[in-house]
Amino acid sequence: MARVTPLQLAAGLGHADVVALLKPVTSGFEQRDTLELISTEQARVATESAEPYQAPVSAKESDDIPTPSDIVDAVELAAQATATRLKDDGNKLFAQKKYVDSIDLYTEAIGLTPRDPLLYSNRCAALLAAGRAADALRDIRLAKVVRLKPDWPKALFREGQCLEALKRYEDAACAMWAAMQIAPDDKLIKKRFQNCVKRGREEFQASGAATSSP
Repeated sequence: MARVTPLQLAAGLGHADVVALLKPVTSGFEQRDTLELISTEQARVATESAEPYQAPVSAKESDDIPTPSDIVDAVELAAQATATRLKDDGNKLFAQKKYVDSIDLYTEAIGLTPRDPLLYSNRCAALLAAGRAADALRDIRLAKVVRLKPDWPKALFREGQCLEALKRYEDAACAMWAAMQIAPDDKLIKKRFQNCVKRGREEFQASGAATSSP
């Protein structure tokens, strides 16, 4: 008996959303129409249900019968594959300075794999480039939480960039300083730290001058 794939099992159960997710990554089914596939598999299930039950004749045959956990595993793998493709496409759009479009793709990928910190980091960069610094700051802080590693230099650097864009220079300098402690040889981080300190000092002096003016 030919092995029934998790895709076919999901189709037989009428789970159109799962079928749509698994179809692109199931060999031989990529071009099948979703509704037609569901109809075919439901007909197969109905036929098999009408037949007298026959226990598997061997352990191997039993292993060929997919279980609900097989579907879960297949869905997770398909989600990861789709999210990776969306991230790669988003990176290409970002390189082309199509920031809004790249944000949309990163967001779609996050919906599939919400525990991937790189997706939040990439969307942060796109949001920052699109002039949405507050949203970018939220994303990079989410990335640090999801990664469960607050001393991630790339995230600290991007957090500093967001804070700098929001003109919170003291906070930005602190984030850049933290990044420098982890990556002391990174010249870009050092340069941005010095810039934040300089701009923070200038802003402080300007506010002091304004306060002392008659």
